[in-house]
Amino acid sequence: MPELGEVEFMCRKARATIGRALVEVRPGPHGNPAAALLGGQRLVDVGRRGKALIFAFEEEVVIWQPRMTGRVVFAGAAQRETDVTATWRFDGEHVWRFEDRRRLGRWTVVERAALPAHLHALGWGPECWPGRSASWWQKTLQSSRRSIKETLLDPRWVVGIGNMVATELLWRACVSPWERPAGLSPHDWERVARATDQVVDEIIAELETLDCLTLVHVHGSPLPQAMSVYGRPHAPCPRCSHPLASAPQGGRTTVYCVRCQNVR
Repeated sequence: MPELGEVEFMCRKARATIGRALVEVRPGPHGNPAAALLGGQRLVDVGRRGKALIFAFEEEVVIWQPRMTGRVVFAGAAQRETDVTATWRFDGEHVWRFEDRRRLGRWTVVERAALPAHLHALGWGPECWPGRSASWWQKTLQSSRRSIKETLLDPRWVVGIGNMVATELLWRACVSPWERPAGLSPHDWERVARATDQVVDEIIAELETLDCLTLVHVHGSPLPQAMSVYGRPHAPCPRCSHPLASAPQGGRTTVYCVRCQNVR
């Protein structure tokens, strides 16, 4: 699943096409609900809300949630043509290919004037990146009665954090994934705030260095360098060398260090 840093990277790449007219829309072999609506319109803005990309055209706005296996390829051929759900060609030979192997991504087309109401109706919480303070984190999450890990993954509290980033930031912050937000100290929240920015920033920096998008666990791609513990159960903890453990939590797998994160 693309994480927040990967979606932000796609957003930045897509902004290079702002001002171009969409001259051809080709749906993939399984069709695409946005295919018939946008031809000839000029792209006027590209934004992001959590892990959803927002493409604003002159009349309509496309909201695309990549979900498990979605991504946009901005240059070159798709890895597997059967994964392509749509191809958008803009003037100036800017070509976007939307890939989604499992076809779980969600497309929504709304009129530009209806966008704020539509986003509000989704019930998503505030953006958690970049630069949120420790006091902001504490104020935003402290009333949750669920564990800090489950709260981070619930978009009603904060939007954009996936299992990979949540696992990594809690390990960096030395916070138990099973601790309730109310049990965190001000120093814990400082570490959470710092770790969140570090993890997302490092994913983006790695993608910008490669100048391409490689999604985790899609097409057999490796883990980003920012991931020290995610996907590495039983490996030595990079901080204390104690073997990392894993356990189910809220329908996801959590990898953690019993010693560093004080898991009881």
